[in-house]
Amino acid sequence: MAKQKYYVTSESIKTYESNPSVENLHLRVKNNKVFVNNNEALFITNVKTGEITPAQSGATFVKEELVDQEQFIKLYTLGIEHLAQLTGSGFKVFQLVYRELLGKKDIDTIFLDFNELKHFGKWKWSKVTFSSGVNELLNKEILYKAIGTNKYFTNVNLFFNGDRINIVKSYKVKNKKSENEKAVDLLSELESPEMDSTS
Repeated sequence: MAKQKYYVTSESIKTYESNPSVENLHLRVKNNKVFVNNNEALFITNVKTGEITPAQSGATFVKEELVDQEQFIKLYTLGIEHLAQLTGSGFKVFQLVYRELLGKKDIDTIFLDFNELKHFGKWKWSKVTFSSGVNELLNKEILYKAIGTNKYFTNVNLFFNGDRINIVKSYKVKNKKSENEKAVDLLSELESPEMDSTS
């Protein structure tokens, strides 16, 4: 672990509306065979007639699904390299973040409020150590500052509790939806009577 030093908030630390590490996430994926027993939501389709019938009880089927090769590993190789460079305060805050995420599967946001953490016995060190640790994780892009009080995004390239494929799919759908909503809002604005120069 690196020698202790204190980090202050850098003016270059950006605030994000969405998690930048999800946007740039590169997954190592593979096809995984999944065995499904006892007719669980499966149907057989006759390729000649198109007729669909429920699978017979007791039958076993195999389907393939895309999985992240590291989805069951909480901390990725790159994350371990980052940890080795942390100061004492940075490592303490990382331990706190890690523990908080263990019970929150497929979540990439975390709230870190010193007074609340202290009150519930989740943090036993000083506020200076806490602030320094948070700032170090921000400077090293282990965390990203989100819009909102005490809200942070975790760098899912370094550590994540769950299936990162799902979070990427969710992120893409959410972004697509927001773009559509913007287009609808813009269209509504253009069609507004206030915009009609003839009225």
